[in-house]
Amino acid sequence: MDGAEPIRIGVLGAGAVGKLTAAALVSSGMSVRLLVRRQEQAASLRQNGLVLVNSDGKRLRFPVAVSADPVAEAVDLVMVTVKSIDTEQAARQVAAMPGTPCVLSLQNGLGNGETLAALLGPERVLLGVSTYGATAQSDYEVAARGSGELVVGGYLGCHPLADKLAAIFSKAGWNVRVSSDMQREVWKKALVNIGINPVTAIHRVPNGAILERPDLRQIAVAAVWEAGQVAQGLGVLSADEAAAGVERMLLVCRATAANRSSMLQDVEKGRRTEIGSLNGAVVRMADELSVATPVNRELVNRIRQIEAGNCDGAYCT
Repeated sequence: MDGAEPIRIGVLGAGAVGKLTAAALVSSGMSVRLLVRRQEQAASLRQNGLVLVNSDGKRLRFPVAVSADPVAEAVDLVMVTVKSIDTEQAARQVAAMPGTPCVLSLQNGLGNGETLAALLGPERVLLGVSTYGATAQSDYEVAARGSGELVVGGYLGCHPLADKLAAIFSKAGWNVRVSSDMQREVWKKALVNIGINPVTAIHRVPNGAILERPDLRQIAVAAVWEAGQVAQGLGVLSADEAAAGVERMLLVCRATAANRSSMLQDVEKGRRTEIGSLNGAVVRMADELSVATPVNRELVNRIRQIEAGNCDGAYCT
């Protein structure tokens, strides 16, 4: 694909992140196709358009093409925004698309890039880390939850599409930078989610409660510290970067105090969570490194109990 040619973009997954991303792309002048699983959602988006509710309450409506048959679409790049538990299925859908397009993973958790690279080839994979918050309000509406940063780069380091994607999102008003070490960036964000998501989901509290309650703060800090030790053992983060993960997690709690984490929202709606690609991934890697991670292991066990319906009351006992 010539660098001067426009990129044909598909967004696979129309949850909160997918809708927010698609709205940003359309606002920058891109032609975007939302690739969804449910015919009901496709019909709703066609009828109502894609509606973005800004932090000031203003509603913006964007026209967007929608398809419930991703395999039939010919695009140059697919932005994968599905949950980590659906990454392998998404990779197989992309592999079946005409020409096997490149993919940009805009997902939470560890291991998404590895799954996509294994099925599509590492040269086709880019990774993205976003701190832009969003909440899905309906099949066609998404509420923006403040500004943040988007970091993009190739799975193998540099990628010819990274700068072009940065320019596209910058045009939409997003704060974007390109990184040649996305494994490091993915881990830095994962440390934040490893501390916040399971603690808020288990105790059914917004992010700010981790700062207000010493018991929750202690658990979240310990989970991040253990994960940082694993990242060090893998050679992904330095000792200073791993240590900084704790402070970064607490800063995010402060900046998003009223927010309800994605894992909490999943638990409240009875959906499967991404615990396996966060704390669960830490435990698996720690076992290979012979590093003890008792706090992360306990958090995984409690979330699994909730998913299985074995917990009563506000949290597992």
